[in-house]
Amino acid sequence: RFEQVDKSLEQVGKRFEELEESVSSLAMTTRCIQLTIENDIRKDIQTVAEGHLNLDRKLDEVLRNQEDYEMTKIRLNYLEGEVSKLKEKVG
Repeated sequence: RFEQVDKSLEQVGKRFEELEESVSSLAMTTRCIQLTIENDIRKDIQTVAEGHLNLDRKLDEVLRNQEDYEMTKIRLNYLEGEVSKLKEKVG
């Protein structure tokens, strides 16, 4: 009986060692994933976010310039009308 108990304990010990190796491997894989997230993915996300901020700023500038363009166009149309009236009076 002691031999059977010894064999059973040896089997349990081997399985425990296999589990320890498996857990160690998983821990290493998890650490590699964490490093990849910290070093690569976060930087990429930050780069994309900065690009979006720049696009937003550029859009604001374009909209501001668009307003100036529209006001200039309105003023030009007004002045063209005034010049036409003056030409009629002179001519």
